[in-house]
Amino acid sequence: MSRVHLTFALLILALALPACSSESGAPAQESKPTPASVAPPTTQINPAELRSDARCTIVPQEVLTALLGNSINDMYVLPTDVAEIGCNYEFAGGKSLKVRVELARSGQQAFSDIMQYQEVSQGSEDVSLGDVARIQETQQDIRLYAVLNGWYVTVEAYGGFTREQVLALGQWLSARFVPYPQTASPTAAPPTGAMSDMRVTIEHPAQFASVTTLQDLEGTGFLYEAICSDPGKIVFRVSFASMPGKLPTPVSLFVISAGQNAPVGTPLPVDITIGTGDASDADKTFTWKGRATYTGDGLSGVFESDDGQVKGSWSCAFQR
Repeated sequence: MSRVHLTFALLILALALPACSSESGAPAQESKPTPASVAPPTTQINPAELRSDARCTIVPQEVLTALLGNSINDMYVLPTDVAEIGCNYEFAGGKSLKVRVELARSGQQAFSDIMQYQEVSQGSEDVSLGDVARIQETQQDIRLYAVLNGWYVTVEAYGGFTREQVLALGQWLSARFVPYPQTASPTAAPPTGAMSDMRVTIEHPAQFASVTTLQDLEGTGFLYEAICSDPGKIVFRVSFASMPGKLPTPVSLFVISAGQNAPVGTPLPVDITIGTGDASDADKTFTWKGRATYTGDGLSGVFESDDGQVKGSWSCAFQR
């Protein structure tokens, strides 16, 4: 058979196959949607200024609709704290998307910290996006971990979004934010690497008196948090969290935080939270208003509640 006749025969066969499939009752294969072409952001935003934004404007609604090819049913700000901002978007067909931006740590530090865990690093692959990025795919769920213009950003897509759609959103976000601020207090040198040590001492009240270290937290496994701000960060937060009952002390949740920061030696108004359950156990979580003050090189400090019931200190160390 000549090449022309073979090509013609293959064309006829290709045209006939859909009809045959339809007549036999076999469902036609569903084509995967591809992201639409969307212009990059015309203005950049500072994520730290969105902490009180209830409209969920990290990604405008029209941009998400165009990129993901799905209409949005609902969107709301995620119940986070001053350490990050986040939005949840609900779409038709049961799909959902979460976008989070870290505020308490630089993007490189946060990315390095999360990539220490094999559950993330070994289950993800490098992608060319922003400063550095990795993507993780499990069944119908996709997670993107990225440093975009110095900010640590995560995108979690559930329900069947495609890899191409998630990467297209990441590409749009890479031009969304102003550069992460690099200014630091003149009296303290900012840490440059991952956290290597942490010690939180609670002196009062008596029922929470304890000393918790980074080694204690690492011994609990993957699900724990350890954050230690320095005066160069845009917000203040010193915290740890673990599954209840995993630490050698009864305290499983500790947070001192504020929506701003202060130089060494200047008292900063903060919220102090101590809990013996997880973050959702309201009857086991207690909060006070108080003050925190950096001491020394800015990687240690003291805290005390306004009513004098709570008192303690912290110290941290970072790889340099």
